[in-house]
Amino acid sequence: MKMIPGVVIFAAFVSALAVSPQITRADIVPAKPGTELFKQFRPVYHFLGRDNWINDPCGPYYDEETDLYHLFYQYNPNSTVWGNATWGHAVSKHQVTWEDYPNALRPFEDKWDYLGVFSGSAMGNAIGGKRTVFYTGVTALPIHWTKKYLFGEHVVYATTEDNGKTWQKGSEPLIELPPEGLNVTGWRDPNVFHSKALDTHFGYVASNGSNYLLVAGGIHDVGPRIFLYHAEDYINWEYKGYLLSQEKNTTFSPYSANWGFNFETTVYREIEDEDGEVHNLMLFAAEGDPNRYPMWATGSFSGGGCGVEVDPEAGLFTPLMVGVSDRSDWYANIIYSDRENRNVLLGWITEDNNFTTGQPQGWDGILSVPREVGITIVRDIYDVDEHLVGKGDWIVSDSKDVSCGDGTTKQSKTIKTLGVKPLSDLQLLRNENAIEQVASVSVNGSSQVLNSTGASFELIAE
Repeated sequence: MKMIPGVVIFAAFVSALAVSPQITRADIVPAKPGTELFKQFRPVYHFLGRDNWINDPCGPYYDEETDLYHLFYQYNPNSTVWGNATWGHAVSKHQVTWEDYPNALRPFEDKWDYLGVFSGSAMGNAIGGKRTVFYTGVTALPIHWTKKYLFGEHVVYATTEDNGKTWQKGSEPLIELPPEGLNVTGWRDPNVFHSKALDTHFGYVASNGSNYLLVAGGIHDVGPRIFLYHAEDYINWEYKGYLLSQEKNTTFSPYSANWGFNFETTVYREIEDEDGEVHNLMLFAAEGDPNRYPMWATGSFSGGGCGVEVDPEAGLFTPLMVGVSDRSDWYANIIYSDRENRNVLLGWITEDNNFTTGQPQGWDGILSVPREVGITIVRDIYDVDEHLVGKGDWIVSDSKDVSCGDGTTKQSKTIKTLGVKPLSDLQLLRNENAIEQVASVSVNGSSQVLNSTGASFELIAE
C-alpha cells in the first residue's frame, strides 16, 4: 500500500475491457496480487488497499505518543465487490506514504457486528481513558434507503491499549437502535466530537466542549436526517433530536446539489477563519436518485436550547451556505486533525468501468489525496449582476460603498466559502532532481522537449 509520485490514465484500460468480446460480467476472474494485470493499472499517487474492494475512509487520527497517523477504511478481504465489511488499517509518518497494518476490526466474530463493521470515527482518551473507535455494527442486511429498514445497525465501539496496533471490542452496543417510533431509511456512521457551540446552545459547561455523537440517516418518505446525541462519559448517550432535518429530494440553492433521501458519513467541525469568526461546519454524504453527493454546510443553531421546547421535526442546525466537496466520483467525506492542527479531508473514489460483479484487475476503489480545508475569504468583489444576492455555497460577510474616480460609487462585497487545497505534505512525492523550468514559450505553435522522462508528471503553469 505504498504511494509514490505519479498520475495514471485509465482510459485505455477501461476501453479495452469494455469492448473485449472475451470478457463478460459472468466471466470475470480478478487478477491476483503480484500479477502483471494487478500491477499494470494501479494508481501510484493515491492510497489503495492491498487488494480487493475498499470504500469509506474511517476514523483517521494522529497519535502524539508514536508520532504516527492511523487510517482505517472499509475493506472486503474476499472480493473485488462490496461485502464482508472489515476495517483495513494503515499507518504513516507524514500522511503521504503508508504502511499496511493487520486488519483492525472484522465481522463474523461478535454478536453486534456479525454481518459488518461499517464506518465510524475515533476519539482519544475516551472510554476507559483509552483511544476509542465508534462504528456501526451490522446484524441485518440488506441496508438501503429504498428498502424497508431491518433495525440491524448499532452504535458499537472498540478500544486500544497498544497505540492502535490491536483493538478490543466492547461487549454491548452504546446505542442499540434508532429512536423509537421513527420509520428510518438508515442510521449509521457515528461521529463523536466536542462542541463549544452546542454547549452554549444547550447551556452545558465544559472547558473543552462536552461529548456529542452524530448518526446519519433519514425518514422514509420524509427526508434525510442527522440524529444528535450527548453524553458526559462516552457511554450513556442521550438523544437530543435532529441536528439537521431536510425535505426529501430538495436543494438549498442551484449551486448546492440535492439533499437526497438519506445521509451517510456525517462529520462536524468548528473552524475559525482569519477574521476570528468560528464556523460550524458539517460534511455529509447525501444519497439521492439517481445521484449522490459529498456535501458540506456551515450554519447556526436555533431552537431547543436551555430547556426551550423545540419542534421535533425541525433540526437545530440552520444552514447558511451549502456546497459540494467534489463533483467527481468522490464520496464519503471525513475530516481529521493532523500534527499541525490542520483540518485534513479524505474521501473515497469509486471505480468507473461499470463492472459490477468483479474487477479484472483484482482491486476496486482508492482514497483521495489528502486535502486541507478551511474557510476562505474573498474580498473586493464587485457584483454588478447581483449573483451573490441569493443563497449558495458562500455567504456575504461584508458590503461597503467604494468611491470611483469618475465620482460614482460601487458596492464592494466580501464573501466566505469553504476552501480546499492539496495538503502541502504531498510535495514529498516530488523528485527534486527532475524539476525543469521552461520560460518564454508561446502557446501558439512552439514546442520544447523536456530532458526528463517517465510516466508521471506534475505541471505548474504561471
